[in-house]
Amino acid sequence: ETPRTARFCLTAILFVVLSLILVTGLAPTIRSGFKPLPFHQPDRLAYLSMHGSFTKYDEENLFLEAAKWAEGSKTAEMVAAYSWHPVSLQFPHNRVNDISARVSSNFFDLLGNKAAIGRLFTPADETNCPGCVVITHRLWEAQFHSDHNVVGKTISVDDHPGTVIGVLPESFVFIFPEVSVWMLPGWGTTTNNFADRTGAVLRMAPHVSLAQAQQEFRRFAQAGGYSQPQMESFVSRAHQGVKLYLFFTVLS
Repeated sequence: ETPRTARFCLTAILFVVLSLILVTGLAPTIRSGFKPLPFHQPDRLAYLSMHGSFTKYDEENLFLEAAKWAEGSKTAEMVAAYSWHPVSLQFPHNRVNDISARVSSNFFDLLGNKAAIGRLFTPADETNCPGCVVITHRLWEAQFHSDHNVVGKTISVDDHPGTVIGVLPESFVFIFPEVSVWMLPGWGTTTNNFADRTGAVLRMAPHVSLAQAQQEFRRFAQAGGYSQPQMESFVSRAHQGVKLYLFFTVLS
């Protein structure tokens, strides 16, 4: 009769939950959710994401619109657009399929990030160094074997040569953690991209609420022909994984 008792059932459930946490490396999802975000004043950062089944937007227009939004906004200090793509990366000894992202030249400045090696993009790079690329710490370790002289080396992205100008810190994480190579808007051939692969980030002005910024930027996006724009704070997005993990753990 022991397995029928409430005490046995609850003990067994607790054992399974603890085993799950240990097997998954002491719940890295929960631990990462409580780590400080690697951005300057993350509570003032927000995503503007586009939605729509199989809807595509012109990348060039998106980056131009983001610059116009920054000029006309009363709720944001800075605005930067992003658009990510699957790409093929060619290295001296192998070729790998990975993810790249085109971003506005002020993208990393908006987030408040610094390079671990070299430097990150500046507005002048759009004219003086359109082929510059920034790589993640993970790619630097895997393909460049942690070479501290990586700055100036060439990386082929879809058969277009790019010059590495910097390596991101190991702690850097964005909405698409799979992105390994970051490029400027003028890279290669601009094209139409799916709505769920594009969007913008903004740094809200002091004392501006998310609701105020959301109202203004929804108006901007809809005026530019972007359907169903949604805004979410960086902090809320970071804790989303923790909430889902805890919910399903409790449910289980």
